[in-house]
Amino acid sequence: MNIAFRPYINNNTVFSSSIIRKRTNLVDEEKKDTKRFSELLLSSYLLYKLRNLGKESYSFNYDLLEKSGIPNLHPLNDDGVRGGTLSGRQGRRFIPILKKAGIKNVIDLRGGDASSVYEDICKKNGLKYYHIPIDSESMNSKDIIEKLPELFDVMNKGKFYIACAQGLHRTDIAVAMNYLFNPKSSSVPPKMYGHISSDGFKQQGIFNRTNSIFKNMTQEDKNKLGLSDFSKEDYKKKKKILSSANEKYAKEINSD
Repeated sequence: MNIAFRPYINNNTVFSSSIIRKRTNLVDEEKKDTKRFSELLLSSYLLYKLRNLGKESYSFNYDLLEKSGIPNLHPLNDDGVRGGTLSGRQGRRFIPILKKAGIKNVIDLRGGDASSVYEDICKKNGLKYYHIPIDSESMNSKDIIEKLPELFDVMNKGKFYIACAQGLHRTDIAVAMNYLFNPKSSSVPPKMYGHISSDGFKQQGIFNRTNSIFKNMTQEDKNKLGLSDFSKEDYKKKKKILSSANEKYAKEINSD
């Protein structure tokens, strides 16, 4: 990502009419530079660089992925990346780039809209393909709970690319479940890109599903996930952190 800052213009060539105009233009220029810096702070590239300051960076080449033009690409705090599905004709050209960048695991969250073509292309390019359907509305919560150990196991391995059709709503839910119910996930709350709009963070669609997941979890389910002591209060606390972080992010986005 190339982010360039405009240098200050020489005062002698522009601000010659009066001291007042000089001061006004300098203030305007400072505001522009402040906005540019704000945009830089919000860029996924810088978030990638600072996501775990003092810790190891990604085990794959995120820079290469970001420059490729993959739709709805965003870094995750875990050792992976999210985006739109690459199964269509326009998306297939990105699959060799995933391999080149060091991605090893592809998680396909689609249900009935999935096809074997995507799996075949991934395997031909040396990528492991995992079909783990997550539906934001119609899928039974118990069926999703059965899929969580596999989903979390793949995400814990790192070097993964996770996507639904557009890389937005179902991907948000999968990423949220990883944060809420995977004890090995990053402690940094992920951004819910598909549920943030000009009206703020639309959390209901996410928490309706995660509430149902938590409600339907048996003690055996929790044990399988390493959540044997995970209480209702623990869940509410993590959900509040996730909500607060995304409400703040929504305000930052909409203030620009």
